[in-house]
Order: sequence, then structure tokens, then C-alpha cells
Amino acid sequence: MARFIFRPQPALDLRRREEEAAQLAVSAARVVSERAAQFFADAQAAFEAGSARAAALDAAGGSITDVIWHRNWIRSLRRELVRTEANAEDRRVQLEAAEQALLVARERVKALERLKERAVAAHQERERREEQRAMNDLATLRFAIRQRSEPS
Repeated sequence: MARFIFRPQPALDLRRREEEAAQLAVSAARVVSERAAQFFADAQAAFEAGSARAAALDAAGGSITDVIWHRNWIRSLRRELVRTEANAEDRRVQLEAAEQALLVARERVKALERLKERAVAAHQERERREEQRAMNDLATLRFAIRQRSEPS
């Protein structure tokens, strides 16, 4: 019985390593994206709390210095909110790109695995046919020997 050799096996191994690297990249991108989303949520909460505090100070009629300080503070909170929102969006886009790269890598691996499955099936079919041919030859040989050894 001949040993099966899948010639593109090195390519399949390479594509599997690429898929594993893509999976790691997706995991890392997911962590970074979740962290950025959490920073955005924290900045949003801080902005809302600061706005509520500034509104309460305005209602209480604080000094003009306090009002100006709070306005500047709210502006800095708003800038931080915009910055963290943009960062979270960038990280989300990077996560989507990493997920898309993983899908492509998986498809490339699956394509070679299907090719390997078909090659194995073809090899097994060839082996089965060769075995059947050998069995037929043996049966023919036995029949011929019996025919010669039997008296007519």
C-alpha cells in the first residue's frame, strides 16, 4: 500500500499558522477595543457628572470665578469625550479589519483542507481499485490453476 503524500502540506501548515496569527490579532484587537470603549464610557460618565455639577453650581449662584473654572473644566471633559470616542471608533474599525482578515485566513485554510480531503479520497479510491485488481488477478490465477489441475 502506497503512502499518501499531500504535496501542498507546507502551504497548508503556513496557512494554519497565518490563521492562528489572525486569531491572536483578533483577540488583541478585541481587548484594545473593549478597553477603548470602557474609556469612552468613563469619559461620558465624567462629562455627564461634570455637566450636572456645573448646572447645580449655576443654579446655586456661585462666584464668577467658579463658573468660569467649571466651564473650562467642562470643555476639557468634552475634549476628552471626543478624543476617547474617536479612539474607540478607531479601535472598533481595527477590530473589524482583524476579524475580516481572520475570515480570509480561515477560508484559505478550508480551501486547502478540502483539497487535501479530496486528494485523500482519491488516494483511497486508487488503493481500493489496486487491491480489487490484485484480488481479481489472484482469483483468475486460482481459477486457471484449478482448470489445469482438473482432469478433463
